[in-house]
Amino acid sequence: MSRAVAQGRRRQIATKLYTFNLEYPQEQIARRALWELVAAYAPGALIADRTAIENWPAADGLIFVVSDRKRDIKLPGLTIRSRSDAAPLESDRPFVGGLFLSSTTRAFLDNMAPSRKRGGDVSRTLTR
Repeated sequence: MSRAVAQGRRRQIATKLYTFNLEYPQEQIARRALWELVAAYAPGALIADRTAIENWPAADGLIFVVSDRKRDIKLPGLTIRSRSDAAPLESDRPFVGGLFLSSTTRAFLDNMAPSRKRGGDVSRTLTR
C-alpha cells in the first residue's frame, strides 16, 4: 500500500483507509461512504442520539453511536463519537453494514436526556 501511495496511485484518507480516487476532496469521499465507514470502524454499533433522528452527521461532522469503543474516531470531515449504553434492542432496526438504527421511541427518549457541548462541538442530543 505504501508503494502505491508513493507512486501516486492511491492516497491515504485516515489510518488504514486508502482510496483510488485522487481528484475529489477527502471530506467528500468520506461523506459518500459515510455509513460503510461507520460500520467498518465501529462494527455492530447502534446509531443513537441526534444522529438517529437526523440520519446524518451533525453540522460539525459528529456522528453519535453506542458502541464498546472508547475513543473518538476521526475521519476527514467526520468524527464518530461513541458512548456506552444498552446494546441494540429488538425494536431497533438493522441498518447498513451490520449497524443498527435506534427505534423512533428510543431515539426520542435518548434525545430527552440532558447533554452539553464539548468545546465547540454540538451537543449529543437535540434541543426541544
